[in-house]
Amino acid sequence: MDAYSLEVKIEKLIASHKHLKESEKQLKDKLEKQSDEIHELRNELVKIREDYNNLLMAKSIEVSAENGGDTRREIKKLVREIDKCIALLNT
Repeated sequence: MDAYSLEVKIEKLIASHKHLKESEKQLKDKLEKQSDEIHELRNELVKIREDYNNLLMAKSIEVSAENGGDTRREIKKLVREIDKCIALLNT
């Protein structure tokens, strides 16, 4: 093996090494960017879940308020019936 052929092989090896280092850097940058994106999406998911839970709570309160009138009427009806029973007992 002559020195020229060894020198060419070493130069090719050095060029290949540089190319691999550049590829590695690009992949690391891409990985970091995607990790940041995942972190942001997780934060957004947490916020959306909190908003969803707040919406569920607000909806349940709204339903309770709508049924509040019916409940009051039922209570008043029961009180009137109790008053009638007491009146009948007192006679």
